[in-house]
Amino acid sequence: STVERVRVGDVFVSTRVKEINAIFGGEPTGPYIFPDIHYCPDGPLSAIKLIEILQITQQSLNSLTAKFPTYPMIKTDIPVSENKKESIMKKIESNAESSFSGLLNINKLDGIRLTFEDHSWLLIRPSGTEPVIRLTIEALERERVAKLSTTIKTIITKVNS
Repeated sequence: STVERVRVGDVFVSTRVKEINAIFGGEPTGPYIFPDIHYCPDGPLSAIKLIEILQITQQSLNSLTAKFPTYPMIKTDIPVSENKKESIMKKIESNAESSFSGLLNINKLDGIRLTFEDHSWLLIRPSGTEPVIRLTIEALERERVAKLSTTIKTIITKVNS
């Protein structure tokens, strides 16, 4: 199985699930799409699907989730001037390779997502509704999350000053 990334928003997820005939679509915030039922995010259906999995596997929720790895993650908003969002994003893009070691990929599908050789990643997105830049950072270790956070906040602060 493969993962396909789309822009943030359940409409984009649902549309792409339908286009590629995917078996599932979702976002970390919880809109899950089960195309064998319908293409709308559905919380009660997600709960029923979870109960179905527990019944099929004959496991408790604790024993099932204990098998999944956990990764430190932070989500934070950085206040910025509305008129500086574009210049901040350009500065991040142009400085990514020199500011971050082990950079594997830059994805500009929805904001700027930096993926690193150590499987950590950083998503930088300007809010469309508030004067903030939204950061999501995930890594295998808390120290790595903290280091990525410090680096990106330094870049944003320099441009926003």
